[in-house]
Amino acid sequence: MSDDFGDLSLFDLFKMEAEDNLRVLQDHLLAVERGEVTPAMLEEMMRAAHSMKGAARIVGLDLVVSLTHAMEDRFVKAQTGKAIAHGEIGNLLKATDWLAGLSALEESAVDGWVETNKDAIHALVAQLVPAEGETVAESAVAGAEIPEGESENRQASDRMRLAEEEKVPSAEALRVETEIESENAFLDAGAMGDSGHRQQAVRLSAGGFDRILALASEGLVLSNQISVMPDALDRNWRMLVRITSEIRALDAAGVGSDGGTKEQALIRAGLRADWDRRFADFEHMIMDLDRSAREVKMVTSRLHTEILGGRLRPFSEGTAGFVRLVRDLAENMGKQVSLQIEGAGTTVDREVLDKLKAPLTHLLQNAVDHALEPPDLRRILDKPIHSTLELSANHEHGQLVIMVRDDGKGINREELKKRIVERDLASAQMVAMLADSELLEFIFLPGFSTRTEVSEVSGRGFGLNVVQAMVHEAGGSVSVKSEAGVGTTFKLTLPVTRSMVRTVRVRAGSDTFAAPLVRIEAICVGTPQARPGSRYLVVEEAGAVYPVVSLSSLLGQESTLRAGHASPMLLVGKGGGVAFQVDKVLDQMDLAIRKVDPRIGKIPGVSSVALDENGWPLLLLDMEALMQTALGTTPVSEAVREVVRGLDQNMAHILVVDDSATVREQVRRILVKAGYRVSTAQNGREAWNLLRTRSYDLLLSDVDMPQMNGIELVTKVRSDAVLERMHIVLLSYKDRPEDRQRGLDAGADYYLTKGSFQNETFLQAIVDLIGKGEPQ
Repeated sequence: MSDDFGDLSLFDLFKMEAEDNLRVLQDHLLAVERGEVTPAMLEEMMRAAHSMKGAARIVGLDLVVSLTHAMEDRFVKAQTGKAIAHGEIGNLLKATDWLAGLSALEESAVDGWVETNKDAIHALVAQLVPAEGETVAESAVAGAEIPEGESENRQASDRMRLAEEEKVPSAEALRVETEIESENAFLDAGAMGDSGHRQQAVRLSAGGFDRILALASEGLVLSNQISVMPDALDRNWRMLVRITSEIRALDAAGVGSDGGTKEQALIRAGLRADWDRRFADFEHMIMDLDRSAREVKMVTSRLHTEILGGRLRPFSEGTAGFVRLVRDLAENMGKQVSLQIEGAGTTVDREVLDKLKAPLTHLLQNAVDHALEPPDLRRILDKPIHSTLELSANHEHGQLVIMVRDDGKGINREELKKRIVERDLASAQMVAMLADSELLEFIFLPGFSTRTEVSEVSGRGFGLNVVQAMVHEAGGSVSVKSEAGVGTTFKLTLPVTRSMVRTVRVRAGSDTFAAPLVRIEAICVGTPQARPGSRYLVVEEAGAVYPVVSLSSLLGQESTLRAGHASPMLLVGKGGGVAFQVDKVLDQMDLAIRKVDPRIGKIPGVSSVALDENGWPLLLLDMEALMQTALGTTPVSEAVREVVRGLDQNMAHILVVDDSATVREQVRRILVKAGYRVSTAQNGREAWNLLRTRSYDLLLSDVDMPQMNGIELVTKVRSDAVLERMHIVLLSYKDRPEDRQRGLDAGADYYLTKGSFQNETFLQAIVDLIGKGEPQ
C-alpha cells in the first residue's frame, strides 16, 4: 500500500497523521479535565504524541519534535502516577492548538511559521517540563489506577520508545507506520488534478481498501473469463450454421427420407450427431455466459457500494474540536456549559461533512454567547447552573437531520417584532399577520440581531445568515423552533450523499423517468374524481385527499389523465401534497446520479441524470419542484375556460415569487387591486419552470429563497434568449448598498426593500416598467 502515497510529500503525510492524532489528544485531554481519564486514554495520548514526534523528525521540524517530546514525557509521567494538574491541561491544549495551526499550513509557509512562533513554543515547552524534583499537583487524573502488571508493560514500552529515539526512521518506515497504526489509512484519489492543484484526499480504512482490491481482482478474473466467450460462441455458431447448411443440402437431395445411398445416410447421421453435440456445447456456453454476467453484476454492485461507502464518514469527524470550542468559549464568558454529541457514528457524505463545519461552529458559538444564561441568572430562574448544549445527527427518510438544542432563554418574539419594525423591514400590521415560522425567518437576515451590544462572538447579525447560506449551498435547509425560557432548536436537513439514490422508474407519455423514493409518500392505483369546489380532479388515499396532476403534461407531453379512469399514482407530500398520475410504474432501481452538464442549462422538473442498466440516460425528477409547479399552475381545464370567456389578454401579467405565504399574498392583493393579472410561485426553481411555460410581462421576486434564490433566478432569465428582455423587480429585506448593487448587477431593473409596500415607491416602479394596471 505504500505506493499509494507516492504522490504525497512527506509534509502531506505529516499533516494527515496529525489530524487523527490531534483529535485523540484534544478529546482525551477534555476527558481528563472532566475526571473521566483511564489508563487506556493515557496510553493513547502518549502514543499520539510519540507518533507526531517521529513524523516531525522526518520532515525536519525540530521545534515540533521538542514540543511533542515534552507532551509525550508528561503523559508517560502521568502513567506512572504523577497526575496531570488542571493548569497543565490548559498548556497541553495550547500545544495541540500550535500543532493544529501548523497542520493547516501549506509546506511553503512552514519556515515562516517556525520563525514567528519559536519563542512562544519554547516557553510552552518549558512549562510542560517540570523542574527536576518538582512535585506535580494531584488532580482528577489521580483516580486513574494502573492495573496489576501494567507497570511492567509500560516500562517495556518506555524502553522501546527510548530505543526508537536513538535512530531516525526512514521515509518508508513512516509510511508503513501511517498505514498500519492509523485507524484510518489515507489514500490519495488522484493526487493532482488537471489544473495541477492537489485534489482532496480520500480516506479509506485498511479493511475497506482490502475489500475493494479483492472485488476488483475478482472482477478482473471474471472479465478475462467473459472476454474469450464471444470468440468461442462465434466459432460454435459458425459451425452450427455450416452443419445445418450441409444437412439441408442432403435433405434437399432426398437423403433424409427413403432416398439416397447408405453412405449418404451415414454422412447425414454423422452431421446430425455433430450438430446435436455442438448445440449442446452452445447451450452450455450461453449458460456460462449468463452465470458470469450475473457474477459480474454482483461483484460490480458490491464494488460500487464499497467505493460509495468510502465517501461516507462518521459524523464525529466533522465535530472534532467542538467540545473544546464550547469549553473554551464558556470558560471565557464565565458560564458552565457542556456539549453533548449524539449520533457520532451517523454516516455523512464527505462533501456535506466539510460544508457543515462552519455553520455548526456558528450555531454553537451563538448558543453559548447569546442563548445560554450565566450561572447567577440561571439560579434565579430555578434552572440548573450547568447549561446543556446538544448536537445530534441521525438519518430520517433518507435525509441527514442535524439538531442543535440549547436550554437557554429562547427567542423573545416581542423583541424580534420590535426590531423588524424598527429596521423598516415590515409594517407593524404585516408583522402581526406573520406566522411564527415566518417571523423566525428574520433572524437569518444579514445584519439582523435582537442584541443591542456586540461581542467578539456575536451580536452583529451575520452568523445565522452565513449558516443559512452554507446549508443551502450544501443542498439542505435550516429551520428554527424556540420557546421562551425553555430553549431554542435549530434543525438542519441535508442529503446524506449526493452520489447514490434509490428510485422508482415510471413511464409518463412516451418517455421513462426516475423519481427518488425518499420524496414519495406512497404509490397506488387511484381513480380520479371531480370534487365540488375543487379545480382539480382528486383521489383519496389512506384518508387523505390529493389533487391529481398528470406528470406527462407537466413534462411537456400529452396528458392521459381522465376522470373515472384508474391509473398509477405517485403520492408526494403530506397534507397539501399532489398525486402525480403516470402511465405505468416499471420497477425500483438504485441509480448513481450525475449532475446535468451546465451547458445544457436547467431542465424544468429535472434534478439530475443517471444511466440505466443498459447504459441509456435516465432523467431524475425533482418531485418537490414539480409539486410546487403543479400547485402553482392553473389547471388546463380552467385555462381553456378562461380563453372561452374572452379573458382580456392585454392585462399585464406579473409573476410574484416569494417563499413567505404572507408576503406573497400581500403583494398579490396590492397588484390585483392596482389592476394587474398575478400568478405566484414559492421559490426560484418553481418560478423558472413557470417562466419557461407561461408568458409574463414582469417578474417580481424575493432574493433569499430555498432551491434557487432571486439573484440566481435573475441571472438565468437574463441569459435566456427568450426571456432576456423581461422586466424584473427584486424585493428584499436586505437594504445594504452591496446587496442592492448585487441585484442590479445580476440584471434587475429595480431593487426595492419590502418596507416600500407602505409607500408609493413599489407601485410606481411597476408602472414605470409595464404601465398602469386596469382596476376592475
